[in-house]
Amino acid sequence: MRIEEFISPTIIERLESSESLLKVKIPDFKSLIDVVLVDFDYDDKVFNTRFSDVPEKKADLVRGSYEIKIPEKRTKIAVRVIDMLGEEVLFSKDV
Repeated sequence: MRIEEFISPTIIERLESSESLLKVKIPDFKSLIDVVLVDFDYDDKVFNTRFSDVPEKKADLVRGSYEIKIPEKRTKIAVRVIDMLGEEVLFSKDV
């Protein structure tokens, strides 16, 4: 599983609200992400974290690329991304 890009709606909104911040260039989208959490059997109600990518040091970035074992039965995998402002975005996919 790979996160190829991430745009935090809240961060973009804050950048657009200030002319001086509009000039800020974000070199790596992973710098916007604080934590990545994965649920391998998401039921659309309760998110059970089965895997997490939490960088050890503040200067470290999330990996963004993960090897996961997909269950043999049909399931839904959900990924919760928490950005550096604490906002959460949830993505899910049936596999």
